[in-house]
Amino acid sequence: MPAFAWSAALAGVRGWPWHLWNAALRGTRHELTYEDLGGFRGTMYLFLPAKPASGPHPVVLYIHGGSLMHGNGVIGPDWVAPRNWVLARIEGDLVAHGIAFASIDYRLAPRYPWPAQMEDVKAAIRFLRVHGRAWGLDPQRIAVMGDSAGGALASLAGLAGPAAGFDRGPYPGVPSTVAAVVDMFGPVDRSHQAQVWVRRHGRTPNPVFGVFTPSVIRAASAVTYVHPGAPPFLIVQGDSDQVDPPSISVAFYTRLRVAGDPVQLLWIRHCDHEFIARGGPLEPDLARVVQEVASFLERSLLTPRPAGGLSGMEAVTRPSGAQGGKQAE
Repeated sequence: MPAFAWSAALAGVRGWPWHLWNAALRGTRHELTYEDLGGFRGTMYLFLPAKPASGPHPVVLYIHGGSLMHGNGVIGPDWVAPRNWVLARIEGDLVAHGIAFASIDYRLAPRYPWPAQMEDVKAAIRFLRVHGRAWGLDPQRIAVMGDSAGGALASLAGLAGPAAGFDRGPYPGVPSTVAAVVDMFGPVDRSHQAQVWVRRHGRTPNPVFGVFTPSVIRAASAVTYVHPGAPPFLIVQGDSDQVDPPSISVAFYTRLRVAGDPVQLLWIRHCDHEFIARGGPLEPDLARVVQEVASFLERSLLTPRPAGGLSGMEAVTRPSGAQGGKQAE
């Protein structure tokens, strides 16, 4: 990443952190297996707060991005990408408020084609619901958060019920519902990705989804499953996203609102995919983004507090000309 882009992305953030994790974190880390499928062992990285709780801790499950073909559940060093800076500080804020933080590895394509990735996310949620109390967690207060491809998985986790067919694997019959969803830059409508792929590769099967038929696109798109009664959503989107068009997130936000679901949109100016600055400093800056995401999750999982919130951001519309989007992850 060019040095000028990194500097612009961090504009307004004091105290550049060189350490992997927030030094203020207090608690314990655990590496767990949430599923064992023979050739694949699903690893969950769980951080339990040291902060005393009056009852079981709520937990936020983070789902990484990477086009469903790359990445893992370990948040990388701060200096590699602004996304890592944001994620580490969201974790720190949540833990300081007594909320546990978990992340997972999941099966990756092309070795494991779709919907293996979504099945793993659902299995991880069911694992927390079944075994959470043994770790001091509240199985009824599980939120999901993801960026890019992980944002799409998080949105599907919040919307797709058992009829969608993703609830395969261990702990059958255990609900995989969640209490809140944070979607950051997620390709929640796969039709754009399908159009880009077909334009470039014709009918060659996609390494994740295979041949992009209308039924495949519908089944893999979170927008398909929008319904009244969904959990609270926070959608984080940059106006200059060159990977996933900002219009996708705006349409998703609108559809959730029309369904009567609680949804907020955090719109970031001069922001390309994954918090990369484009054309100026981010507005709001990364520190404010951390504050807003953490506050949303804390309000959703803890006793409501009067302070904080996305005041003035609930009815954001896409500025004219902010199309963006080259290839969806």
